[in-house]
Amino acid sequence: MAIQPRLQAAIFINRCRHIQTPITSNLADALRRFRSPTDGRVVWADGICINQADDREKGHQVRLMRMIYKRAARVLVWLGRPAPGDEQQPRAAFDALCALANQTRAAGEPPAAWDDEQPSPAITTTSSSTRRTDPDDSLPPSPFSSGTANGGRKRTSALLADRWAALAPFYALPWFRRVWMIQEIALSSASTALHWGLPPSSGTGARIAWSHVARATDRIVALKHRLPLHRLPGALHAHLMGSLWQAEQRRNGSRIPLMTTMLSGDGDGDDEERMTFEELHAKTVALSFVASDPRDRVYALLGIPTRETEPDDGVLYLEPDYGVNL
Repeated sequence: MAIQPRLQAAIFINRCRHIQTPITSNLADALRRFRSPTDGRVVWADGICINQADDREKGHQVRLMRMIYKRAARVLVWLGRPAPGDEQQPRAAFDALCALANQTRAAGEPPAAWDDEQPSPAITTTSSSTRRTDPDDSLPPSPFSSGTANGGRKRTSALLADRWAALAPFYALPWFRRVWMIQEIALSSASTALHWGLPPSSGTGARIAWSHVARATDRIVALKHRLPLHRLPGALHAHLMGSLWQAEQRRNGSRIPLMTTMLSGDGDGDDEERMTFEELHAKTVALSFVASDPRDRVYALLGIPTRETEPDDGVLYLEPDYGVNL
């Protein structure tokens, strides 16, 4: 499936020459969300930094994508704006995700939390504006059901059912189905954060560390035998991203707490634990990941190490060439 981005905004590049470049309204929202009100900030965005009209440049840049994401100090993910009337969705969803992530928290590990502050050099979970989940509000054994218990148990069950339901709009976001997002997440650092909603001044926006989302998603997939995953359409997409991200973190020697159910095994990330490129591509096809250019269904995966490739050494499955058809 191909999706065509709609160019509905513009940005001026090179203030002296007043070069106006069309961008999507979604990118315009992201730039406004990520800019600092006090300091300059260097942000790399492919919609601006890659000449989308030059096939030769695009092919060259695809080879560099792994390096760009691996060397980024932080990867800031913009999930977009909630629909009018649903401005509280981000906070409700992030509450539920943190509750899930905290179910597998190791002893001595700080609890998962989200916040509504402006992006800072490091994602913190201890500021005064941090929203923490109530440890008594663990998620229910019967997702999406209000239960039949009476009294306090009934009220608690209804609250927890609402928490499960809050995850549905999060995993239904188009971001989860974009094939380029696989590499963006898989190669990113532990400080990657997802931002959803309007700026902090609106009182409705929020951000959450990707590591919390990965752990929560892993928990959801572990419960799949009694969880209606069709109600959480992007959960399996997020789990694939999380599995590849975990493998990359292991290869980099990360000691951050990771997930428990990798799609590609529970080993140490060596060649025998990697998928082949064909297996990786088949998973993205089965999950119906989308791209504006059909060739990107392959090119977007080239930066991810597989059993027969080593992108850090320049060994790719094939050379990206936007001048040919696949």
